[in-house]
Amino acid sequence: MSAGELISYAIYFGGAFAAACGIIFGFVSMLQVERRFSDLVVPAVIPLLALGITLSTVLSQRNLNFASFNIDLISAGAVGSGGWLLRLVSFTVVGLGAAKIAGYLFKRRQSSPRVTIEGQALYAAFVAYFVGNVLLNAAFGEHPVFIHNSVYPLVIFSAVYLGRGEPLEPLIRGAKYSLFAMMVLSLSLALIKPELAVQTSYKGWLPGVSIRLWGVGSNANSIGPLAVLTLLLEAMLPARKFLLRLAIVLSALAVLLLAQSKTALLAGMVAAAILIWYRYGRLPNGGVDIRFLLAVVVALLLVGLALNHLNLERIWAKIEASGVGSDITTLTGRAQIWAAALDEWEANPVFGYGLEAWGAEHRMRLGMQFAFSAHNQLLQTLSSAGTIGAAAFVVYLFLLVRGALRCAERTGGVSLALLAVILLRCVTETPLTFGTILNGDFLTHLLLFMICLRGFRKDHQSSTASFPVFIKSSNTVILQ
Repeated sequence: MSAGELISYAIYFGGAFAAACGIIFGFVSMLQVERRFSDLVVPAVIPLLALGITLSTVLSQRNLNFASFNIDLISAGAVGSGGWLLRLVSFTVVGLGAAKIAGYLFKRRQSSPRVTIEGQALYAAFVAYFVGNVLLNAAFGEHPVFIHNSVYPLVIFSAVYLGRGEPLEPLIRGAKYSLFAMMVLSLSLALIKPELAVQTSYKGWLPGVSIRLWGVGSNANSIGPLAVLTLLLEAMLPARKFLLRLAIVLSALAVLLLAQSKTALLAGMVAAAILIWYRYGRLPNGGVDIRFLLAVVVALLLVGLALNHLNLERIWAKIEASGVGSDITTLTGRAQIWAAALDEWEANPVFGYGLEAWGAEHRMRLGMQFAFSAHNQLLQTLSSAGTIGAAAFVVYLFLLVRGALRCAERTGGVSLALLAVILLRCVTETPLTFGTILNGDFLTHLLLFMICLRGFRKDHQSSTASFPVFIKSSNTVILQ
């Protein structure tokens, strides 16, 4: 063996040893953080995820000046940008989650509130959903492959489950202000560095507005739902100062409108309808307030009268001539993608294609370079994880719905509104897919899971100390 080879081996093993020592030191540090600040570990997860999403965009060096000509390439190229800094954020989140799990195993705390069988079933269903959509298809799918960061969600969700007894208010407050910072930064970048945050020459549905805000999201359809989430969290836990509350609402509304995401806008309107009905259309015994019902009927009659005096054919002609009309009439090619997803499931009915479904190689084989997903959560699951993954998804979704219903009273309907946002996005997007943890879909999914867990606590009916309770006082909703 030559001296050069010996030096190469020495450098290799030295680097490996240094990396191993760094990992051990980092994990020990995380254990110390968990031991000293145990109640802050879970609330820190959402702000760290928001930081990672923001950094991935700010460091991506993308240029949206020509996004109208090649939007898919720009959107794909922005994913995963940021290098070691993003890996540091990811490892910090996962490390804190692992430390939370280790701390629980070492201490076996008996003080953590127990959840009902349904609560345990929700976590078990998540694990089954994860196994079916990450592990089994990775091993037995048509294209077996192991991707190490695909395991991260299991660690984070498990840590959240173990922290179910901690107060929800710090978690919601931290998430809300993190998202508020993202809204402000998105609007600021639109003025300071528009090539990074704004798509120009866009034909949207806002009259006279030819731009589309991407902000600090991976694309406009990413930042739009986060604006809706910001509004929901503000409705759940209103800021104490009126000016701060106004700033949060106005910034989120501005981002939602300028993003011109039709799915996000529809989700926002449905969420608003749920909140209005839950807070003003229900009687204390759960029945429907007749006055509210009459107000809705009158409003619908007025809308009908207004439409009767409009030239609907002319309006529809204008819509068809716009980018929105093109999206409606062609479904932006989704019918073709859905058919391909079903074909993939029929070819691999049990375990699906595998983790790399709708990746570069799969898209090339299908001849659909524009299809970065199946654009439907169920079809995405069928194509990538087969029947086993889809069955686990249906069970998990059912228990999420149950949890959101149980939390609805105490969250003033926010849990149902948040669930509705995710379900609507499941029709045309894949918000419950396990990919990178540094995206808005994962953040929203995790937040809903956190809230639903509290609905299955055994002290749900008796304890109000660690779960938000809303009380109507005049026209405001106060958190007690």
